[in-house]
Amino acid sequence: MIKNTSVRSFIKIINTKTINPQIKILVTGGTGLVGSYLLRLLIEQGYQNIHATKREQSSFSLLQGKEQQVNWHDTTLNDVLGLEDAIKDSEVIIHCAAVVSFDPRDKRELIKTNVEGTANIVNLAVEQGVRKLIHVSSIAALGRNKTTGLTSETDKFDADAPHSLYSLTKYLAEMEVWRGKEEGLKITIVNPAIILGSGFWKVGSNGFFNHVWRQSPFYPPGATSFVDVRDVARFINMHIESDFPIEQYLLISENRSYQWFLETIAKYLHKKAPTTKTTKLILGLAWRVDKVRSILTGSKPLLTRETAQTSIHKYQFDHARSLLSGAFTYRSLEQTIADIAAQYRIAAENGFQPATLSFQSKESEYAG
Repeated sequence: MIKNTSVRSFIKIINTKTINPQIKILVTGGTGLVGSYLLRLLIEQGYQNIHATKREQSSFSLLQGKEQQVNWHDTTLNDVLGLEDAIKDSEVIIHCAAVVSFDPRDKRELIKTNVEGTANIVNLAVEQGVRKLIHVSSIAALGRNKTTGLTSETDKFDADAPHSLYSLTKYLAEMEVWRGKEEGLKITIVNPAIILGSGFWKVGSNGFFNHVWRQSPFYPPGATSFVDVRDVARFINMHIESDFPIEQYLLISENRSYQWFLETIAKYLHKKAPTTKTTKLILGLAWRVDKVRSILTGSKPLLTRETAQTSIHKYQFDHARSLLSGAFTYRSLEQTIADIAAQYRIAAENGFQPATLSFQSKESEYAG
């Protein structure tokens, strides 16, 4: 339980927030979706000593030409010497880098990056006296509340329940971060829902937009939670120089059914909405067919057994804690969809070149 005096003190800090532009901030995974949006926001906020890690061949496409205002470190989470150099003298580490995959063939990479890589970050942060670690986790790392159906930060992960390997590695990564706390590291953990944002159109959550654009007639019967990547970046930014005693937050814009979500995408892509609800039998056949396709072509599966099973269930998450300070609000999910769809339609005409959303869009100005 957080005392009211602590909450009031935090609200005062947030509402009068000033930054120290010279503090060294390290962002891992700086060219990924969350990392790139966060770096752009930090630059806009006036931070001047920004460092980030990336893989050697990573694209700067999502940085909008601002990459030269970042000190880059070509390293991976398993390169301890490279990480040590990147972390040196850092006051805050924002750990965004992770592998997101439900493909069983990525088992080794998921463990090496998400679990062992996070352990390396924690070990070096403790060793070098980093002031604070902000860890970007996932709703996949939490348990599910079977009583109320509304999952919060207090619902513990059930290791004995069936989970995807991705979920398990994100949970184990969180355990490394909590270990860091026990060793004296100040931490903040954020658990975003499915993160939406313009970026690379053929990967990640933009697969939903591709699904509608191809005029697929199917929608899954389940429900889940979504959040705008800009809101994830804004929330993290709020906590860089604060020491609010709450250490973990679910980041959720809205809980919605897949049917509503895909229908809304169709509305703004000017496409016909999916009208056929998929059954467990259809999904079971679909993921098996896609598995064979991916093996024959050597490509990543578009649908796996885990994602098929998840899409049947109706999951809901509670974002009340993230709103506790009164200084943070979410964009509406429809606004997010409208913004992405407007850029998607343009991208479809120019070979699906990467695009990025502005932090300045107004909720009332839905894209037509």
